[in-house]
Formats: sequence, structure tokens, C-alpha cells
Amino acid sequence: MPEGWIGVNKITGEFQSATAWENPENPAPGPFTVSVDPDRSKQFVLLWNNSEIYWRSGVWNGRYFPALPATNENGPFNLTFIDNEQRMYGTYTIFYSSFITHTMIGSTGLLTQRYWLDRTQEWQSISSQPVPQCDVYSLCGTFGICDQTSSDNICKCTPGFEPASMKEWELNVWSAGCVRKTSLRCSNKSSAGGEGDRFLGMTNMRLPANPQNLTVGTAKNCEQACLNNCSCNAYAYVSGCSIWTGDLRNLVQLYDDDSGAGTLYLRLAASDFPGS
Repeated sequence: MPEGWIGVNKITGEFQSATAWENPENPAPGPFTVSVDPDRSKQFVLLWNNSEIYWRSGVWNGRYFPALPATNENGPFNLTFIDNEQRMYGTYTIFYSSFITHTMIGSTGLLTQRYWLDRTQEWQSISSQPVPQCDVYSLCGTFGICDQTSSDNICKCTPGFEPASMKEWELNVWSAGCVRKTSLRCSNKSSAGGEGDRFLGMTNMRLPANPQNLTVGTAKNCEQACLNNCSCNAYAYVSGCSIWTGDLRNLVQLYDDDSGAGTLYLRLAASDFPGS
């Protein structure tokens, strides 16, 4: 809010930040926070679980933050960043008492500044960061896909998965992610004689970060290496073999002509394949 501040007390080392609600109906702290940079550089950051930085405002240059367009314009409010012996913090004031504005970090990880328009009796957006929205860390949670090609439902579950919390999904809060419909069998064959796990190719994907890179000869060998590892949930074979163990986050559906797109092979129970 105007005249509030976000920053760090240099004497106590305590950070004053703002954390989003879990969802619009639950004020419990959610995973997204706006804070000054933990390394104490003169910029704001957005964090997931107070560990992963997914957006930076750019360092204060004495007049504005490079990645916050609204601060580089002559508007009805004045943003300042102060660094003295006691505190380093950002704050803003408004020039006109009739101008109603607020800045908030929402349950979907977006930092939004809005103002109230009397004529329409609605809040209007001044700016929203990050852009694109799919840059929000774990926006769609585990095994969720952020679809840059969609105009409405930006998050969806990967095939063979369903929302972990349908209530939150209906509130357009997706950070709880998705869970498997059917447990994996792990081995190639089931003890009951049924089919083992298989891989579904998902094209035009931005591949997850932090893969394990394996030295294998072919794509088929890469698939087999993943299949032999009960913790392996997906693999990709581009210039080499990459596998992912544990939960998958930050999956993004890209446009057809995106140079950063690849094919991710997701491990599913045979019964979850289309047509099974």
C-alpha cells in the first residue's frame, strides 16, 4: 500500500516482505513472496518458497527500476528507494488523495499494481510482472503444464494426471499441482501379467531444469535407462540423454516455431495412455 515499505533492517538483519495468500479464500501464507534481493542489491525480487527467484526488477538507477515500466513514467505516484545506515527499502507515495491504488502479490505469483476507476467501479491494471506469466516459478505446480498458447486456461495437468486440489483449480490457483491417476508399475512387466509403464511423447515443450545427463548410445537406450530407474518420471533425447527423477515443475507448452522447444517423454501407467 502507499507509504508502506519492503526492504531490510540493516541493524537486525530482518527482511520486511509481502507474501501472497494461499488462495483468494484462504489467507494462510502461500508460496509466493515479493522482497528486496536477499543478496541486498538494490532491487526487488519475486520468490517461490523463499528459495527460487523467478523475477527481478533490475537494480534501482536513482529514478526507476528497469523491469518495472510504470516506475519510468510521469504518473500520479512517486516510487523511491532509500539506502541508509538503518534500512534499505522501497516505498511509494501518491500525489493526489483521490487516486486509489495498491500493489499486491497474488496467489498465482504475479506482482500487480492497480488503480480504482470510479467511472467503471473497477480495478484497472497498471502493470503485472513477470511477463509472460509462465515465467512464474512452479505456477502450475508439480506435473502441471503452463500453456503459452492458451488464451484462457493457462494451466493444465499433464496426460495421466489430475488436479491435486480441484477447489483451488476452480479458483485459478494451480500451485498445488497435479497427481497421477494411476500408480506406476515401475518394472517393465507387472507381477499380475499386465502391461508395464510406457512413455508418452509431448512435443513443443520447454524441458524442465536440472536433468541428469546420461552417457548412452541411442534414444532407445535412454528410454530403457529411465524405465530401469523407478524414480525416473521423464526423459528427453536431443544431443544426448537427459532424465528427470522426482516431481516435474515448470513444464511449458511452447509455440510450434519456438527454437527452445523439445519433446519430453513422460512416464505413464499403460492404462493412462489415450485409447487404452
